[in-house]
Amino acid sequence: MANGRIDELADIDIDSSEALALYLRRANRLYKDLTMEIGYSAEEILENLASVPGTAVLLGMDSRVRAKHVASPLVKAREATEFAGQQLVKSGVLFRRYFSEELGRSGRPVKPKFSFE
Repeated sequence: MANGRIDELADIDIDSSEALALYLRRANRLYKDLTMEIGYSAEEILENLASVPGTAVLLGMDSRVRAKHVASPLVKAREATEFAGQQLVKSGVLFRRYFSEELGRSGRPVKPKFSFE
């Protein structure tokens, strides 16, 4: 499923403001879904590994600590994908801020490789 969505992103020619907005929306949706999946997986791994019996000396606490160590990189990966999605939104906001004048006069393209629709 994700491979098809990535191919859809790759097929978008970012040569207009509409294409840029479409690209950013689709990429953001992909990152949101990835963030949720990694977050759920981290929680599931933490729960499952914490249920493994630990040593009697530590009353099983060592399994929970080890489980947190194993899930920690996934939590960081979830945070990273969330940040990446936020940066996609920021890119769209900055485009509208810095190119609002060109968007207002969409009839006259500024550059031949990029059109403002």
